[in-house]
Amino acid sequence: MNPEVVDTLFGFIDYNKFKKAILLHKFSLDENYDRSARTEIDAPPAVPQNEKFFMDMAAEDVNDPKSGWRKSLEQKEKDGVIALLHQRGVEGKSLNIVRNDAVIKNVSLKAYAVFCSAWDQYQIEFDTYKQQVAYKMVEQKEEDGIKKVVQYSRMKMGPMVSDRESLIYSEIRELADNKFLVISNTIDRDDIPPAADAVRMEFFKATQYEQ
Repeated sequence: MNPEVVDTLFGFIDYNKFKKAILLHKFSLDENYDRSARTEIDAPPAVPQNEKFFMDMAAEDVNDPKSGWRKSLEQKEKDGVIALLHQRGVEGKSLNIVRNDAVIKNVSLKAYAVFCSAWDQYQIEFDTYKQQVAYKMVEQKEEDGIKKVVQYSRMKMGPMVSDRESLIYSEIRELADNKFLVISNTIDRDDIPPAADAVRMEFFKATQYEQ
């Protein structure tokens, strides 16, 4: 049986767990919900989302049952791309984290870096479902060997649902020859306030590229 289903079923007989799940669901549907007003019952303790968090997760053995990782998707080679996805829960977070170990063949790291840095030019070609409402490369600069990028994105979610927007700050750092680390977080900036008719999303993503 799916572990998430088991967890949900046991939640029905654990009142505190059930109450917490219902409150989390309720608040997630309220687009005007003030995250700063969360109480202990609806918000778990914050988990630091940074380079150390990523490195700790990346160092874990996904094949060790004690680690809590479970395979959720395996893509055999297709068009030169191989991907293996695992997920697991993390204490203090209501959603699972996802780990993707992927190989992209016949593409140099340099070419991929150029592609990513010019994403504002390419993103329309990859928006096959026409969900992109707006995209802007807000800022690109380099300080002390670290490339810093700010991007804004707004996506359609479908009929009767507000658009979702994100303001993303990324740092790209070279770890060694042909090895880079990219850490991305959603941020807030006074000069780019949340749109009144959209929901501002929050996420953390870290990627290590090597050739």
